[in-house]
Amino acid sequence: MAIEEISFEVPDGKLLSILGPSGSGKTTLLRCLAGIETPDSGAIKIGSKTVFDASKGIDVPPEERGIGMVFQSNALWPHMTVKKNVAYPLEIRGVKDADARVSEVLDLLKMASLAGRFPSEISGGEQQRVAIARAIVYRPSLVLLDEPFSNLDALLRESLRDELRQLQLRLDMTMVYVTHDRVDALSIGDQMAIMSEGKFMAYGSPGILLSSPPNSYTARFLGGMLVIDGVASPHGEGFVRVSTKFGALDVPGRHPAGDVRLCVPPSACSLVRDQRSGSVPGTLSGVVMHPSGYYGMRVTTDYGTVEVNSTNPEETAKLGARVYVVFDADRCLLLDE
Repeated sequence: MAIEEISFEVPDGKLLSILGPSGSGKTTLLRCLAGIETPDSGAIKIGSKTVFDASKGIDVPPEERGIGMVFQSNALWPHMTVKKNVAYPLEIRGVKDADARVSEVLDLLKMASLAGRFPSEISGGEQQRVAIARAIVYRPSLVLLDEPFSNLDALLRESLRDELRQLQLRLDMTMVYVTHDRVDALSIGDQMAIMSEGKFMAYGSPGILLSSPPNSYTARFLGGMLVIDGVASPHGEGFVRVSTKFGALDVPGRHPAGDVRLCVPPSACSLVRDQRSGSVPGTLSGVVMHPSGYYGMRVTTDYGTVEVNSTNPEETAKLGARVYVVFDADRCLLLDE
């Protein structure tokens, strides 16, 4: 996937999460930062060092960029023990206090007791801990993580994600974390980028992007919102009337008259079986039971799929049934697109 028109900065000691679907260019971007792939244009600076500049002919080799990288597959040396795997980056750099650094990192990741084992003798989660230890042991300027936990089960993935975040904060390390999982991206990053077709669609703090998406792509992909075409016109003090093909709604706020996108967050939605004014027709396409005890009723409409909370799915409808989404207009957002 080609990437273009991307410009960003990760402050020292912060973690940037990059969220996007498969094929959006996330891995290509990481490979360019690492020096594994060479961009056609642009510049890359890590700390005070320019590692790539097409206009000046600068292209620093990967091993000289001061980057640690963790892959989706942990890429451990099968013939080396845990300790040897972690020590390898120090050995090739001729670091004198290698043993002390390895011990320190293995202690941080609660892996000291496994130092003498081989990768085949430890679990998948432990293997990824080793991969992280190897990436950070020589104290790189930047750590890149390419969907490092996607091959693990859900509970282990959540646990390792939390551990990684705590480790990053404790060591004050700068990291870029790539994922296709919305929860991962929202949970781990100081800053967040939404990527699609080789471009950044949005960039900012996770909370702000979730509550105030800058465009309809972010509203749908990150927030799981319905995005409905409408026409806005002023309506009384502090309200905008939005006319849609299923009815008109009064949305709080001010907005210029003209075409708009009405963004409806899932938390503003509920389901009914019978059509009524302002309701959006859809088909019940799935039911997700969450560990906290509520059900997510997935409804496919002409405006996208939304997951609506319910305490009892049997009271709503059966899969494949026609249902209607009603929502609180006070909690909707308007975009100019």
